[in-house]
Amino acid sequence: MPTSESFVVSKKTKKLLHKSGNSFDYWRGKKKGTIDCEIEIFTTSEHRKEAEEILKILKEKKLLEKFFSIKVEIKSMIT
Repeated sequence: MPTSESFVVSKKTKKLLHKSGNSFDYWRGKKKGTIDCEIEIFTTSEHRKEAEEILKILKEKKLLEKFFSIKVEIKSMIT
């Protein structure tokens, strides 16, 4: 059964972390200014691996500053 898992990219280290709390905390609440991006992955397994691939591409293409939230549904889930 497919599930969704959310991660955030630390503004300080640019590393992928498991999201703890809700989005409001990161964008306007007590954790405001601590992240660059939020990545949500919808798949049956390997959520972190997929999120790491997305983060790598964002860094390579210098797009990390452009997006604040990304939701990914793995193609194999919809075919």
